[in-house]
Amino acid sequence: MPNDLLTTVLLGLAVLGVGVGLGSVAHGLLFVRFVRRSLRRPVPDYTPRATVLLPCKGVDDRLVDTLRAVTRFDYPGYEVICAVEAADDPAVAVIERIARETGYPLRCVVAGLAEGHSQKIENLLAAIGRADPSSEIYAFLDSDAVPDIHWLRQMVGPLSEPSVGAVTGYRWYVPLGTFVSLVRTVWNSVLLALLGNHRFNYCWGGSIAIRVTTFERLRIAERWQRVLSEDYEITRTMQSAGLRIVFATRCVVPNAESTNWREFWLFVRRQFIITRRCHTPAWTIGALLTLVLALGFWGALALGIVALSRGQSADARLAWGLWTALAGLSATKGLLRYTAIKSLVPANQRRGVLWTEVLAGPIVLTFNTLMIVASGVSDRFWWRGIRYEMSAVDRTRVLARTSTVPSTAPSLPTDVVSEPTLPESTPA
Repeated sequence: MPNDLLTTVLLGLAVLGVGVGLGSVAHGLLFVRFVRRSLRRPVPDYTPRATVLLPCKGVDDRLVDTLRAVTRFDYPGYEVICAVEAADDPAVAVIERIARETGYPLRCVVAGLAEGHSQKIENLLAAIGRADPSSEIYAFLDSDAVPDIHWLRQMVGPLSEPSVGAVTGYRWYVPLGTFVSLVRTVWNSVLLALLGNHRFNYCWGGSIAIRVTTFERLRIAERWQRVLSEDYEITRTMQSAGLRIVFATRCVVPNAESTNWREFWLFVRRQFIITRRCHTPAWTIGALLTLVLALGFWGALALGIVALSRGQSADARLAWGLWTALAGLSATKGLLRYTAIKSLVPANQRRGVLWTEVLAGPIVLTFNTLMIVASGVSDRFWWRGIRYEMSAVDRTRVLARTSTVPSTAPSLPTDVVSEPTLPESTPA
């Protein structure tokens, strides 16, 4: 093996990668222990009145399932407010139909077009403006996440502790039998395993609960006015205020929407750009660790092949030994993630995930390396038919839309579905 600078750098990165891998395995063990302990802990019996806020845009694959699910929470008093960009959004007809079918008083508000922040935030602000004044909890839910009957009770329960500022769930991408869906599932599980019993927890916008008094005291609605990501802003605000973010392990909600490589690429690139602008240290640290592991893994493999082809057996053993260690650590971490995920996700929602978790680590690592590069060269991206430019955490511009829709509908009241009194109990 030539004793040149490149060889030295690659071997050094491989050795460093082994150290990172050992730390990752240790973190995996902590995650498994956290999940097991949290699932044994009872959910506090804390059920103040709540408003579930459901921003919608178009008809997601599982919108009907989500709407039906929110009508049957085992929670003693709550309302559901859906919010759309315009009155002609196709989601409106679906919301009206499910309200008629279930008999549950779903409400829907028309937000208008967003400027200076994301359309999702515009929808949420409109929904909050119509929330029942007696509600003590805001619970945010994505339209493509299907919660179970206990979701609201389990999200709200931890807020009984004064030190808790927000509670978050997380998504689980159900593998749909294609290779790209399996890779997406593993990619997502890596992020899921970052949550735990520590001060670095972050909120996922598809499943958040927060006290109304906390939301108002920290002026989160004002903070949202110039940002794109509602969950990153809540995370930043809670951390600045010294309040805990609790991960509700029972609130991992399934997402079974289909995908292909192009859609997956655009989605992950958007997430990485948002992270780079909203949480630069996290993006930087993640980028460095990813590059170390990727270059160490593939560099050791390449050096081993070159040394073997030249008959340099000692050098080949060194390179192959480092490569094997990195591959083994990646597989071990994947197995630990799966061990925890088994407790969080039903068996029919994780078919084929075990071997993918064990074997697909290098693929996810390589994909993330490409995403780091792609997210570092531009601040522009598409999100649900809208093109944004995010030049800073508090500087967001709407550049284009795939179609022009009215921001208001003069002949239509703000509430598309009739506005009933907040029910005392969840309808059957």
